[in-house]
Amino acid sequence: MVGYLPNGVAFKIYVDKEGNASMSTVNARGPFYDRGRYVIEGDLLCATWEKVRNGQKSCLSVFRAADTFRAYNPDGSLNATYQIQSGNPENL
Repeated sequence: MVGYLPNGVAFKIYVDKEGNASMSTVNARGPFYDRGRYVIEGDLLCATWEKVRNGQKSCLSVFRAADTFRAYNPDGSLNATYQIQSGNPENL
């Protein structure tokens, strides 16, 4: 998937069939990479990353409009907007 955070920062995430994930982005300190895992819990998409949120799980509500997905935090604020790409085109 490729997407943007509300502050305009772009990110790329690859998720394999087992839910293992790799992320790449550039933040104020430069390139940033992380590994984690996605799982579905009820109607929420939950992610646990090694570095992001110090390894704490975060669960989001995700809604689809055409080919764009929007993920929302539990308080209803927008977490990210993204699109799904087939395969692993970024070699993450």
